[in-house]
Amino acid sequence: MLGISLGVRDATSAGPPPERVTLYGYVLTGLMLVVGGGWLGAFERTRWGSVVIAVTCAVTLVLLMRIHQIWPGGFA
Repeated sequence: MLGISLGVRDATSAGPPPERVTLYGYVLTGLMLVVGGGWLGAFERTRWGSVVIAVTCAVTLVLLMRIHQIWPGGFA
């Protein structure tokens, strides 16, 4: 949802373009990390599956916080 709204806002903005490669890199990394980490955590039946889920959540949280710093036209 965040990626879609960032794309729409990016396409309709009249201001100078932000660092699009970094911004969409963060969005795609966050999406792939959630899908891959969730899949690996669900199918890993040892305690390491829980560690993978915890690390995935922590990294996704940091990525979402950084998106608002990178994107100057944020959603404040």
